[in-house]
Amino acid sequence: MLGYNGKLVELPKKGFALIVTDIHGNLEDFNKFMGIWEKFDDKDNHFILAGDFIHSMDGKDGSIEILESLKSRWENSQNFHLLLGNHEWATLAGVSVYKGGFNQTISFESLLREKFRMDG
Repeated sequence: MLGYNGKLVELPKKGFALIVTDIHGNLEDFNKFMGIWEKFDDKDNHFILAGDFIHSMDGKDGSIEILESLKSRWENSQNFHLLLGNHEWATLAGVSVYKGGFNQTISFESLLREKFRMDG
């Protein structure tokens, strides 16, 4: 994702960056970070989610809820940055991702079908 100035992410000389990675569908952890961000949000501060926010292994996959929240936050803030990780890229490219012998791509696609009532 290119920023507004053509660079990946440009941070100001002052302020802070909250950098988070590998949420993997953990809605509880995601909500904790969003709580921190809400207290931290300022025009000079930036939130950077550096990929792997989808695909849970624990059976309580909050990936869809996380994506919906991220979409809204990204659309309404110039200092909220999303970078794709290998899990997001694999889903977009139609490549299966396995962890512990479990096909996370198929599981995520099932969540999408359930959420959007898709046949398939």
